[in-house]
Amino acid sequence: MDWRFKQIHRSEEIDLTITETNVTFGDAFSPATPATRLSTMNWTTSGTVKLYSANMDFIAEYGAGERMMVSDPVHLAYSKAVLIASSPEVKYYCLSGRIDGYWTGEVITLSPNESMSLTGILGKAMFVSSGSLVGKDTHALVHFKTLDTYDIQAGEEGAILAIAFKENE
Repeated sequence: MDWRFKQIHRSEEIDLTITETNVTFGDAFSPATPATRLSTMNWTTSGTVKLYSANMDFIAEYGAGERMMVSDPVHLAYSKAVLIASSPEVKYYCLSGRIDGYWTGEVITLSPNESMSLTGILGKAMFVSSGSLVGKDTHALVHFKTLDTYDIQAGEEGAILAIAFKENE
């Protein structure tokens, strides 16, 4: 089965699109990738995904809350990657833009009721991909236009969130 993506958010203001897909063991997807570096942020909130370069060199296996990366120029030179669901149920997210630039950032996993302070977030976006934060449900998207510090607390089930920003090059 091809991976079929559903759009969760789209913001023209910050050129951000977030999509998700639910796939099962053995489902494969072969997206095009820039030859310089990934222009998207990708992660799962459940299950595992094996990542290969287009010539089938194994890159890594990623689990819930881990950001997927292709950083070796040799692997990027193929301009494609191969993702294979390696567990019975996988929920996969892709954060991207449509205009030139590179989305980067981090994926954060919080335990139930865990608190933390986000700093240096001015201009960044936060997306709650799993669980909840106090005052923010699953799939909440926040763009920090004026705040540079923000205190968060995970809900009873914990949370997986992405903090992202776009670098234009």
